[in-house]
Amino acid sequence: MKKLALSMGSFASAALFASPLLADQVDPTAIIQARLKQIDRAPSVTYKTNDIYVFCTAHCGDLNERNAVYDAFRNVPKYGLTATKKPPTVCVVLLLDPTAYQSNQQAQKLASHMAGAEMLINGKVAQKTKDGLLVSTSDGHNVLLTDGPNLIDDDSISVAGYFIGTYEFTLPNGTPKTVRKYTCDRIAAIDHWTPLAAAEANVEAQKRAEGLQNPPQSSPP
Repeated sequence: MKKLALSMGSFASAALFASPLLADQVDPTAIIQARLKQIDRAPSVTYKTNDIYVFCTAHCGDLNERNAVYDAFRNVPKYGLTATKKPPTVCVVLLLDPTAYQSNQQAQKLASHMAGAEMLINGKVAQKTKDGLLVSTSDGHNVLLTDGPNLIDDDSISVAGYFIGTYEFTLPNGTPKTVRKYTCDRIAAIDHWTPLAAAEANVEAQKRAEGLQNPPQSSPP
């Protein structure tokens, strides 16, 4: 995590980041400087960033200054706000790059879906169909496996698969049946789960944006 210590009179956002701020990025030093100037306070401020969040910590002279700084940032759009007594500090967490935040959220959600979708499929090929292998698993279930090995009816099978939905077919007696559908192709599974992960990340970003605009009120410890 990158770190830089600055005083009120030496804000320099270019020194904080290795590359210029992008269009979607905020300038945390400008935000902190402007707010502190409004309340006529000049604590030293240190910054840490992971390129998504910036942790801006104001090192106050006493609890009165800490309380004033804390109150000043109550209604400023931010990711988080905390304070300590000993030493008296206020930490304002700003979202540096909303695009990177959403991308990070999407990657996390996709990884979670992929981990939950993966399964070891053991059993026997009940039927080779045009849509894939209908497999009777060792635990007594039927599943459809796509992008699998080139097997025929009654062949044994043991492969890693990824859940990607359901498959409907009709039994010889005319009864409709629905089974779980898996693929052996990890890329195909990623393509299946990416839209859902993106939608979930978008919802998360919208909730976060609403929270930034309407932060909960609290008092410093």
